[in-house]
Amino acid sequence: MNPERNIYISPAKQCPNPSKRPKLDLEAACPPETLNELREIEVESTWRGLPEERYGRSREGITILCDIMGHGTEALITKSLNLFGEEAFRIALHYANPGTISPMLWKYWHLRLHSSPPKRHPPTMLSLRIARG
Repeated sequence: MNPERNIYISPAKQCPNPSKRPKLDLEAACPPETLNELREIEVESTWRGLPEERYGRSREGITILCDIMGHGTEALITKSLNLFGEEAFRIALHYANPGTISPMLWKYWHLRLHSSPPKRHPPTMLSLRIARG
């Protein structure tokens, strides 16, 4: 195998296995009086699909929090941190889906949540091109 290709494959091998990640249910962690705020966060957290299709995603807490860490506004991040706490963000960062958090934000969130630089590369999506001919 070409050693140059190995450079790109190795970060994905170091990531936790998605099948072994814990279930992070944000709805269970929220008190009943904050459910309206949770619904707003569900809608604002991602750009995928229509707003009415985004309700009920709170059971996928890792996906929502990773979308917020990777693409959220400052107001959305502050609201989410106040509602869920830093521990939920730490769990989501550890089990982040590939491609949701850029390398620059990966380093920022590790420094903010752990007060130390990351010990591994961010989870990346790999696309290998196969030469024809």
